[in-house]
Amino acid sequence: MNTKPIAFAEFRRFLLGLGYAEKCTETANIFHRAEKDLLVFRRYRDDEEVASRDLLSTRTFLDLRGLLDAADFDAFLQRATTTA
Repeated sequence: MNTKPIAFAEFRRFLLGLGYAEKCTETANIFHRAEKDLLVFRRYRDDEEVASRDLLSTRTFLDLRGLLDAADFDAFLQRATTTA
C-alpha cells in the first residue's frame, strides 16, 4: 500500500459512504455499521493526515470482512482529492 496523505475529513466521508455511522468521544472517532462491526481511531482534526497504520488496519479489516477489496481501497487512496 503506497499512498499519498489523506485528510481525516475525506477518510470520514469514505467510511460514511460505506454505510458506517460516526460517534465521537473525547478521545476517539468511532465508526459502526448496524452493530456488525466497529472501527475506532484516535481523535483526528478534519485537516489532519490519517496515520498509515490506521489506513492499513482499515484496509485489512474491510477486505477480511468482505466489505471492500484491498485493491479498491488502494484505488480510493490514490484518487483522494485532499492532502493533509
